[in-house]
Amino acid sequence: MANAYVRQGDLLPALTGVLQNIDASAVDLTGTVVELQLREMATGIVTTLPASTIDDPTLGQVMHAWASPETDISGAFFYRWLVTWPSSGPESFPNDSRGLVLSITSS
Repeated sequence: MANAYVRQGDLLPALTGVLQNIDASAVDLTGTVVELQLREMATGIVTTLPASTIDDPTLGQVMHAWASPETDISGAFFYRWLVTWPSSGPESFPNDSRGLVLSITSS
């Protein structure tokens, strides 16, 4: 079962998430760069897309607004949020070996 779904060709809904520390508190994203990393399950091809914080960066809320043609091909993807810290580099959320599951369903 997927964690998120979007219909092939649709640009809504945006993909959203809330990044949390190990103690379940919100990750403070102030001063970071946030990206969405997709790995197609069938091919292993990795695509990195821009993402942003929602409202207050201290709340850990992130979003990727789909742009054409990002949802034109149906399929199953592992996804994770990639946060680049100004002083220490990248960190993945979640940080397990696969990530969350996105399904782009055919029309």
